[in-house]
Amino acid sequence: MVWDKLMGGEPVRLPFPPYIAIMRYMAKATLILNLRDDRPNGVIIVQRIHRLAEPTAAAPHGYVYQLHCGTRAGRTLVRFDNETGKGDHTHFGDAEQPYRFTTLERLLADFETAIQPYLGD
Repeated sequence: MVWDKLMGGEPVRLPFPPYIAIMRYMAKATLILNLRDDRPNGVIIVQRIHRLAEPTAAAPHGYVYQLHCGTRAGRTLVRFDNETGKGDHTHFGDAEQPYRFTTLERLLADFETAIQPYLGD
């Protein structure tokens, strides 16, 4: 996906929708996980987690995250994220549902479990 003139600059290719990537409080966050895995079967896994300097109303647990499993063609298979206004939630294809965040470790374990059918190992 290309989003023209991201933050007033040059066009940038993002592995997830721009409305997830740009949040006001991100400047006060520390990137603690940034992984991308292009699988031989055409599946792309992107995991990004930021730790906020302090919790916010939108992220009371203190993390902003985008965990994405999709295809090279841009189709979302599984996504866990907490975009502003929606809170913690998941996407399984086109279906969206709330997600109960407990710990960062549980979040990552739940994502790994959810993407297992798509890994093609």
